[in-house]
Amino acid sequence: MVTFFKDFNYSAELAKMKSRFNYSLYKYGLVGEERVAYQLKKCRLDILCAYNIRLNIDGNKCQFDFIIICGGKIIILEVKNLLGNIIFNKNGDVIREIKKDGIFERSGMDNPFIQIDSHISNLKNFLNNLGYSRDIIGILVMANDKMVI
Repeated sequence: MVTFFKDFNYSAELAKMKSRFNYSLYKYGLVGEERVAYQLKKCRLDILCAYNIRLNIDGNKCQFDFIIICGGKIIILEVKNLLGNIIFNKNGDVIREIKKDGIFERSGMDNPFIQIDSHISNLKNFLNNLGYSRDIIGILVMANDKMVI
């Protein structure tokens, strides 16, 4: 049975974003997180889930989309619901390509794999400071309907 100790609520999250950001792009990201929350709630495993956890760990601010505790392990889910095509070049750069008015525009973005590695490291440090040691796994979830990677 899935238990959310901090649940996803689309309307509440959207209201928070409207007050802080130009939320048009962030709204798209929330749709991806909503899809993941829906699938987690349908899961038949005994798991404990938390959504949108923010921690300040040794001066590093971290925001976790989902943290799942299952069988003594911790799983960090980083959800991406990105517009356009995503290109990973040989240097590890991540480029988002979006077609606007018939022209492809490219822009760089943070590498989500580096983000996950950072989250794992920061959460391990946080737990170690509390005297806990757990295996932590990071998973990148692409929640798009259509995308080319």
